[in-house]
Amino acid sequence: MNTHLFTTKLQTERRVAISIHPYIRAVTKGTDTSMYFAVTTLRLHASKPAELCGYLAVGCLDEIESTGAEPIWRDSGYGVDDILESKTDWASAEVEEFRSLIDSGSFQSWLQDAYNELNAAIKDSPLWQTELMRIGDEIDASACMRVMVSKAAMESNGMVGLRNRNADNGNRES
Repeated sequence: MNTHLFTTKLQTERRVAISIHPYIRAVTKGTDTSMYFAVTTLRLHASKPAELCGYLAVGCLDEIESTGAEPIWRDSGYGVDDILESKTDWASAEVEEFRSLIDSGSFQSWLQDAYNELNAAIKDSPLWQTELMRIGDEIDASACMRVMVSKAAMESNGMVGLRNRNADNGNRES
C-alpha cells in the first residue's frame, strides 16, 4: 500500500499534499547512523499516529498541464503543526479549512494507514542488519555511536530536522 500522500484542494484552489515520505525515506535510505537517528527520533517523538500528525510534511502539488502525468509534489518546508499554528502565509480561512481536514475521518483513516506503513518500514529497515546494531558484550564503537545518536534524537527539534533532511522536493525515489 502506498500511503505516502494525502491530497486535497482547498476552497481557495490551493492544492495541498500531506506526506509521510520523508520519514519512510529516513528509515530505509542513508547511512547506518542516519537510519538509527530516524528510528530513534520517530520512536521518541511520534510513537502514536496523533503524535506523528503535527510533524507530517505539507507541500503542494504542481499540476502538469496537458501531459496527463501525475502532479509533482513540492515540499513547502512546513509541517502540519506549522500550518495549524499560523506560521505560514496562509489566510486564516485556509488554516481553519485545513484544521477541519486534519480532524476529518478521511484524514484520520489515512493517518492510521500511513502510521502503519511507517511502522512496517521501521521493522523492515536495512538498519537492523548493519554493524551499528550489533550488540556485543563490551562497549564498542557501535554502542558509543548509538548513545550519541540517541541523545541527538531526544532533542525537541529532532523531528523537524529529520523531516527537512529527508524531504524529496519532487523526487519520488522511495
